[in-house]
Amino acid sequence: MALPWAALAKPGAAAPARRPAPHRHALLASPNIVLGGGFILLLLALALLAPWIAPQDPLEQDLLRATLPPGAEPGFWLGTDELGRDVLSRLIYGTRVALAVAVIAAGLAALIGTALGLVAGWYGGWADRVICRLVDIWMAFPPVLLAILLIAVLGTGLHSVIAAIVIIDWIIFITNIGYKTSFNIIVNQTIFAIRLISMIRKKTFIIIID
Repeated sequence: MALPWAALAKPGAAAPARRPAPHRHALLASPNIVLGGGFILLLLALALLAPWIAPQDPLEQDLLRATLPPGAEPGFWLGTDELGRDVLSRLIYGTRVALAVAVIAAGLAALIGTALGLVAGWYGGWADRVICRLVDIWMAFPPVLLAILLIAVLGTGLHSVIAAIVIIDWIIFITNIGYKTSFNIIVNQTIFAIRLISMIRKKTFIIIID
């Protein structure tokens, strides 16, 4: 006799009907999603179209135009820095660097933190204890002080900034994503196994009585 697998979610009851997926208009109705998504799209557009949007060369120096106030000359809408470089053009081109640092640093931090969290939550035992003690030691240091120390050791540069962000932010992902995900998987599998055993025992008892 085949077991009613659809009823395993709740013994003795039919499987609940699937809830309809939320409509996309519900997402567009949220101002946070609209504003956040629009801002990200704006940054992506600036990064991709920087050569055509920037009014000046961001690296071109002109000491005769150093420290100009905003709008002092046509084409220099935000003024210039101490070397005469256009501030607006440097901001537009800087969007590329900011997005690259954000994506790479967040991706690496999420990868490392999630992997360690999954290992700690799934295997437990000595792996869990070692990783938890490592997190406790890391969280004992103030983030700002740790960032300054890492920059002093690694030196300046884009790679040093990415490394410092990854080393500091991986703790966020180890608890919020990795550990909780593995814990939920274990709990769900345990509940499923208990319900499966209950269904098997119930069916066996019915067959014996019959």
